[in-house]
Amino acid sequence: MNVRRRVAVRSVASSLALGAASALIPWPALAGTPQRGADPAGAKVRTVEALRKGGFVLVMRHASTEFGEVDAYPLQFDNPSAQRTLSDLGRLESRGLGKAMKTAGVPVARVYASQLRRAIETAQCLGFDEMVSLIELTDDAWESAREMERRAAALRALAASAPPKGANVLIVAQKPIITRALGEQLASIRHAEMVVVQPVASGIRIADRLTKEQWRSTLGAMNIRLTPV
Repeated sequence: MNVRRRVAVRSVASSLALGAASALIPWPALAGTPQRGADPAGAKVRTVEALRKGGFVLVMRHASTEFGEVDAYPLQFDNPSAQRTLSDLGRLESRGLGKAMKTAGVPVARVYASQLRRAIETAQCLGFDEMVSLIELTDDAWESAREMERRAAALRALAASAPPKGANVLIVAQKPIITRALGEQLASIRHAEMVVVQPVASGIRIADRLTKEQWRSTLGAMNIRLTPV
């Protein structure tokens, strides 16, 4: 049965019950964060096998955008033509990743996205049942440093929240707020790359990173066949 997808705009305080509590979540140093290409293929296989069991938050940079497009400021959330949008490649990346995750048996209970069109469209193209768009996940160069730190704290709090049992949560956002929330060592994050975050008692642990190429090669190593999207 097909479930109709919906886009809802909510505040973190009401839909996630984070509010001021986000500042209370311990934030450990991220020493030893895995680097792309540094792990053997077997490590990526173990990562996907762990994702099949659930318990992780996947923080994803939106997929590829149209070359040369820029956002108009102040941001106009209800006007996609005033924002950078996904390219055809970006839509293909997103659909391919969604299909790879489903084929691999990786359960996703919820998808959250920033309110920028490129993040919303990435989340929609992934093809999961429900997506919620949040201002707290949205990077905005015109906002104050204090406001952006508040939003980064909200992203950290969401990443530190345990997913529903046996499932994962996926967050789609922009690189600046991802690095502000999770550390400058993620400044190299590529379009459509996912950071595998594990909520733990002390806050979070960054377990791995998966590019779109690594998803395909890892599923190949697991003898999981992907058909074209």
